[in-house]
Amino acid sequence: MLTSTTVAEGVEIVAYIDEIGRVEARIIAVFDGGLAVQFLMTGSRRQRIAEKLEWLSDSDPGKEQRRHARFEPKDNNSHLTMPDGRIYKCEVIDISLSGAAVKIDILPNLGTNVLLGKMRGRVVRSIEGGIAIEFLNPLSQSSLSEHIK
Repeated sequence: MLTSTTVAEGVEIVAYIDEIGRVEARIIAVFDGGLAVQFLMTGSRRQRIAEKLEWLSDSDPGKEQRRHARFEPKDNNSHLTMPDGRIYKCEVIDISLSGAAVKIDILPNLGTNVLLGKMRGRVVRSIEGGIAIEFLNPLSQSSLSEHIK
């Protein structure tokens, strides 16, 4: 990890890594132009990240890595409801049978259960400017066609 910021060993940090999401770590070494970290995770979280890293390393970088085709919605304005009832305006970037990419100003933790409109899902990763949501009950092809252009 390269950085121009000076930090000390032992400091705990939070990093948002593309395709992985939020990770917590402790700085274990500082060297010219960078640092080394030790990730701080529980067993289940460690296992999920290990599986994700394995999946990413086995994937062909030029190949689409999604289970279902993504489509642009007819109306991209929606809202995201958090578990505590707070509601945030959002923009649906794309949607598929199994999930959606959403542009939103907040960044819920990975694994947070949310409602995207009326669709129940959970946050599975952060993306540039927002989050990716996996639906708990995938859409049917007919219900998806109601939502896309």
